[in-house]
Amino acid sequence: MEAAILIPINGAKVRDPITLNYLAEDGELKPLIRSEGRYWRRRINDGSVMIKLSIVKTAKKLTKEEHDI
Repeated sequence: MEAAILIPINGAKVRDPITLNYLAEDGELKPLIRSEGRYWRRRINDGSVMIKLSIVKTAKKLTKEEHDI
């Protein structure tokens, strides 16, 4: 998972460490990889937020024409 739409559990007030705004009740897209995602992974593990939808970046399979360029 590279990113996910996270929602607070039971009305928890969870601040975004960058913007200092509270996480929206209906969820927001947040990174889960690298140092930016460390904060959000901790919030998932401590039960403050849950994943509503995960987003995984997949590699595009190249066609023969694209591969030969």
